[in-house]
Amino acid sequence: MLFMQMKPNIAQRILLSSLIIVLVVMLSSQVMAQSSANQNATTNTTGKATTNTTGKATTNTVTGKATTNTVTGKATPSLNSQDVNCTLGSTTSKNPIVENSFAVAGLVAGIIIVVVTFAASRIIREGKKWLLGQGQLVLETNCKQGNHKGGFWDIIREGDYFPSLARLQFVLWTFTISFTLLSIYLFMLWNNTLCWSVLPQNILALMGISASVPVVSTVISREKYMSSIRGSLPCKENVPALSTMLLEHGKPTLGRYQLFIWTIISIIVYLGIFFAGIAGISTAGGLAQMKLADIPLPLLALMTTSQGAYLGLKAVARPVSFLTKVGSVPAPNQKNIKISTDVVVNFSESLDSTSVNNLNFLVRKHTDTTQVAGSVTVLAEDDKMVVFHPTTDLEPGTAYDVTILTAIQSKDKNSLEKDETWSFETATS
Repeated sequence: MLFMQMKPNIAQRILLSSLIIVLVVMLSSQVMAQSSANQNATTNTTGKATTNTTGKATTNTVTGKATTNTVTGKATPSLNSQDVNCTLGSTTSKNPIVENSFAVAGLVAGIIIVVVTFAASRIIREGKKWLLGQGQLVLETNCKQGNHKGGFWDIIREGDYFPSLARLQFVLWTFTISFTLLSIYLFMLWNNTLCWSVLPQNILALMGISASVPVVSTVISREKYMSSIRGSLPCKENVPALSTMLLEHGKPTLGRYQLFIWTIISIIVYLGIFFAGIAGISTAGGLAQMKLADIPLPLLALMTTSQGAYLGLKAVARPVSFLTKVGSVPAPNQKNIKISTDVVVNFSESLDSTSVNNLNFLVRKHTDTTQVAGSVTVLAEDDKMVVFHPTTDLEPGTAYDVTILTAIQSKDKNSLEKDETWSFETATS
């Protein structure tokens, strides 16, 4: 978080910008609320009170306020009053709400969420320090930019530190629902009211789906990509950027994009519904009957479809397969090697022999990188073994480097993920 570093990173700037936007929207909604503060009954476009065919008053289901019965002139209680349990205040109170109380409640709710997030970030860092001290977590070595310290936003990364779009949408919805729920109850307390209502079913369904998608996504990742929890803090240069969550094997995919955009759109629409409900409240009684804003069923259906499409496309996407070195003679860092020794390397797949030559299978002296002359042969038995035979014996007591390049390909056109180099040393005599 910003308080932990003098120079905020990109993720911190995004979080602070989001909080500023939320506060601006809250202040705008407060202006809207004040403009309707003197309206105590629901009216239609003609300005007259709404009545049904029986002459009984109807109920505003958004604000929870009772409308006036035009026949008897008496107020009719909300039809949802049986779902409200008040420990402070009353659903029939006519007291006006305190001016600017929602702006204060929203501001306090935002601050509470930031403080809790900051505390969670500190706990995460202290936990990593403890694990390092106990030897249960180690630091990767030979880092060019130092080790990745991590923080709160690692919560959206999987065990192998790849960012997860499924986890991001779950975190965003957690922030959104936490903010709206906390704002409502702080708003009530500010107006000497505290009433508990039933949580909307669509919100419960959305949170359940949002929680289950990261679980299924993790299972798919571990099965397809053999990803697992790392027991080390990686180098900064080896930690994938958060932007890679929109990519599948380095390519943007429709499944990931549509989940991302529908998540953002749904949150914006939901906050709009929430602020519209707040804007229509003018009395403590109306506030007492207010529920957590529900998400429209069509929007829930779109979110569910997008999450299902994301998981489906991730499951059927063809995984990238890399050619790997499974063994070598001499072994890495082996010493006292005979000067007449051939260099032998075993690969995981049958090789395309036309891709293996002296340009991508190199043996060089460690001191001056002089290339050793020799022949490179792919053994025909299974085409998985490459033998480098020096033209003359190697020099005694000399270190040599073996390098295989990504230009080497298998018959299925898979190549090494990156160039590989290892060393060995010949015997002195």
